[in-house]
Amino acid sequence: QKGVASEIHFVETHFQLAPLYAHFVRVDNSFWIQNDFPPAAMISREYRPANSVHPHSVPLEVASNSTVIIVWRTTLLMDHPIHLHGHTVEILDVSHPKRQHCNLAHCELNQDYSTNTLDKIRALDKTTQIDAAVKKDTFIIPAGGVVVTRLHTGAQGLWLAHGQMDVHRQDGMSFVLNVGDYQIPKFDEWLPNDFPSCNTSLVKSLKMNPACECFVDKDRPLLVEMPDKYLCSRSHLCHHEFSQAANLHSYRYKKGFSSIQNVTRVWQMPGFIFMLCFGLIVAVTLMLLAFLPSIPSSQSKEKEGHTIPWIKRISFLSVTADATTTTRSSIPRRSTIDYSVPHRRSTIDFSVGSIFDGMSYIGTVNDVEES
Repeated sequence: QKGVASEIHFVETHFQLAPLYAHFVRVDNSFWIQNDFPPAAMISREYRPANSVHPHSVPLEVASNSTVIIVWRTTLLMDHPIHLHGHTVEILDVSHPKRQHCNLAHCELNQDYSTNTLDKIRALDKTTQIDAAVKKDTFIIPAGGVVVTRLHTGAQGLWLAHGQMDVHRQDGMSFVLNVGDYQIPKFDEWLPNDFPSCNTSLVKSLKMNPACECFVDKDRPLLVEMPDKYLCSRSHLCHHEFSQAANLHSYRYKKGFSSIQNVTRVWQMPGFIFMLCFGLIVAVTLMLLAFLPSIPSSQSKEKEGHTIPWIKRISFLSVTADATTTTRSSIPRRSTIDYSVPHRRSTIDFSVGSIFDGMSYIGTVNDVEES
């Protein structure tokens, strides 16, 4: 029945900077909670209240068939929309913050309508005629501002309220409006036999997100304070409680990580053995490179009666190559060098310069008569 509001509730939204970068909602001055819901449908044959509800699901309990005042406040530095399913609300008043109440991180909660001004809120409700104000199912909360709404509830049921932006809704800025203390039955006899199910194979494969108290960084930037208790509901925000590194102290050494990985190990080898083997391999490799003698290798290439055997020597600082070339006396003489000697050897020495000074090559050619 429409009339003077019998209940006044407060819903507040907040965005926390580093290291969380998360969105939170608070109902009636409780803790800041990153709201989350179970992946499976709550109205289904698989639903069981004991293990199907996320610990950080945020409800707002209101009476059925009554008039309720909900005051919406935010600390965000941006205007953001709120959407309420199944209902429309009357916009009674909107208040904007003063500049001195905001900084680079967030705004203070607007005190124009708060728990200290309940009489002001009741007076606003009495002076605003029923159905005289603008009705909305989606409205905008000004940055650091407050919106006073009036809601007329109906029968029992569960209705979702959330930030209309995708990032806000997916990141926990939402809650459930529980009208008339609606309780989902513990068993499925009340559902029709042909009741459709939203629990597809994909939904059934999803795991429920963890629930933890958010990590507080004492070295956070901008001196962003977190005086209140924050409850997180995302895996990347609960590593400090549920990761392997956070729970090493609770595992016995002889079990290793088998209890974490849920794998039964048939054998175990201490880690220092792997390090010892790796060190031996590195040491042997260095010794071979330092003290290995010349490595002869020959490659014969037959081309037009010429045979060119190669001998290469490898060391740390230099490379030496000796080439022996057999020439035929039939080669035409086009220079003043005497080619009448049947065999001549050309010795070419290459030396690599300093690594730091760059690479240089010095070569000398000596004609040696061979008997």
